[in-house]
Amino acid sequence: MIGEVKRLLDSDLEKAVALAGQVADAARRQEVKCFEGRALRHRGLGRFRQGEMAGSLQDQHAAIELFRACGNERGLGRSLQAAGIVYGSIGDHAAALEHYRQALAIQVRIGDRWGEARTRNGLAVDLMEGEEFAEAIEAFAEVAEAFSAAGDDLWSYKAAVNRGLSQVEYARSGTLGKDAIEAMLSQTLVESASLVATAVELGPRGGTLETYARQLQAEALLELGQPVEALALIDDAMRMATQAGEATVMIELELDAAKALGQVGKATEGLDAVDRAAEMAKASGRERLRARSLELRSQLCEATNDLAGALAAARRSNESSARDQRNAAELRARVARSMMEAQEAEMDLALARAKVESLESSTKRLERLLDAGRHISATLDVDGLLEILAKQAAELLCSPEALILMFDRQRGELTHVAGWGY
Repeated sequence: MIGEVKRLLDSDLEKAVALAGQVADAARRQEVKCFEGRALRHRGLGRFRQGEMAGSLQDQHAAIELFRACGNERGLGRSLQAAGIVYGSIGDHAAALEHYRQALAIQVRIGDRWGEARTRNGLAVDLMEGEEFAEAIEAFAEVAEAFSAAGDDLWSYKAAVNRGLSQVEYARSGTLGKDAIEAMLSQTLVESASLVATAVELGPRGGTLETYARQLQAEALLELGQPVEALALIDDAMRMATQAGEATVMIELELDAAKALGQVGKATEGLDAVDRAAEMAKASGRERLRARSLELRSQLCEATNDLAGALAAARRSNESSARDQRNAAELRARVARSMMEAQEAEMDLALARAKVESLESSTKRLERLLDAGRHISATLDVDGLLEILAKQAAELLCSPEALILMFDRQRGELTHVAGWGY
């Protein structure tokens, strides 16, 4: 039955988790602790890949206690290693390293070469999560060799995929020059194409290898500025990941799709994809992926001139690494600058409008003065002319009425001669 669970882990996670639970229940009733531990360890692996972190940790810790009770060191080492993977995924790197350390000590002592390779793979993943990309690339190369020496070519290929993903992350980190980035990504693209071909050749035995390899191809293409080609690969990989129930890969692919859609001018569709990724990451406790989704959401909002949305996403980001914190800080600063520039632009526009209105008003006054001059030149009717001037004076002064008075020097008083509005 455990063999069937292991087979289903690479094809149907839901069935694998359900069957592992049934096997564990049966073993518990018969008080076969080691067999129950194996079933719980495999159910924990399935739950991890489904994104159920709490359930996965619960299963692994239960398996650890069962293996200790029955003296199964091989099972104990592998459950400690599996717990380390889960802790690393939720960002508790101290707990991850402690579980890896315990697992490695046991596996080296008993000569469990395959288990040791898995634990070293986990340590390499932790290096990548800790942004020590150069060390991670080297470590994954050693892991691939270790799996090959242990007679597991499939896991050797998966380690090669992780090495490629480390190269992509290294290229994204901003610590390499342009030429170095292009050379590394071009190499990654060639290697990922070879891995896809290998996965296709392996067929069902390759399990999820093709999904991971296509994801790697897509990410390399994205970083090389080829989003259209990347989207086609993302669609294929998403279909495979959905069919297998690979929650982590699905989140990462949604983020890749969002980035690619943003690059081809479809930022609104990209926002839909990034929101799906954020929801899945939040539900499964994958804080690093959630932080990535919020960072990407802020960038896409900025691309659509939704500066308030961009700033809100940057503020909500719960960064779990120094690079995430730097990116979020830079993004908040950039959005703040954009908002200040927008406010300044609005003020400039308001000032320009006021100047235009003032100019229009001055032009109208000048036109009325010229009109008054034409009337003075064109008429000999003084009384009629004075009434026209009174009307135009009222309009120029925006007054409902105007009055023209003449000073009588002999009498020393003002005399009404014309008016408007009286």
